[in-house]
Amino acid sequence: MLTTNETFDAKRTAWIAKAEQDHFWFKARRQWVFNNLDNLKLPPAAAVLDLGSGTGYQSSLLAKRFKEIIGLDLYAERTLPEYVRHNTFYVKADAVNIPFKEQSFDLVIACDVFEHTADDRQAFADVNRVMKNNGYLIATVPAFQFLWGERDKVAGHHRRYSKGQLLSLLKNNSFKIIKINYFNSILFPVVVCSRLLPRKINKETLATEDTPPKILNFLFEKITQFEVKYLSKVQLPFGSSLAIICRKNVV
Repeated sequence: MLTTNETFDAKRTAWIAKAEQDHFWFKARRQWVFNNLDNLKLPPAAAVLDLGSGTGYQSSLLAKRFKEIIGLDLYAERTLPEYVRHNTFYVKADAVNIPFKEQSFDLVIACDVFEHTADDRQAFADVNRVMKNNGYLIATVPAFQFLWGERDKVAGHHRRYSKGQLLSLLKNNSFKIIKINYFNSILFPVVVCSRLLPRKINKETLATEDTPPKILNFLFEKITQFEVKYLSKVQLPFGSSLAIICRKNVV
């Protein structure tokens, strides 16, 4: 999580730490990332940058697969001690000014990062700069600007993305697209309804989205697990998020 706004205070960080373990949305996103990571078949010695490492939870999971993980976050001091491993190293920095030399990484993972940057063009350009030739980028971003609402404000977003907008950013920054998919598609009508409710009701739904009732969270988890497992190869026409896999295009 990288943002130029002070939206990730200690209270928010504590919520994220719990949600990463339990919340259906975090689990579905992680499943999508790791399923596709398996398909890349990168060696354990691959140099990996976890951009927007947040609490450090995802970096700690990546550390089980790779020899060394660099986690980079604007609030790296909030990395939780339980997610620090002997092979994880956390750096405090911004996504638009990554403090590593050119061609440093075989893989960059950026889960819901680019929407937090005021200048996403610069962020994509700097990610490309630090990637090795033919290196991989796995990233997710929120989709559809018409879904903009209280959730985005609380999270410190600057924008949501259309598929065309994201494709343009990638191509203009010398990325070769391997895969671009909407996800959280089955639950998309639920998301649309919650975002388009009157403002007063929308604020009330925010708490439910943050901590859904256990039975609802269980049901949504099963739905999103099914989608990730069986529909990831299908080009679904909509979803509340976009997920991409691309490579650094060597001209």
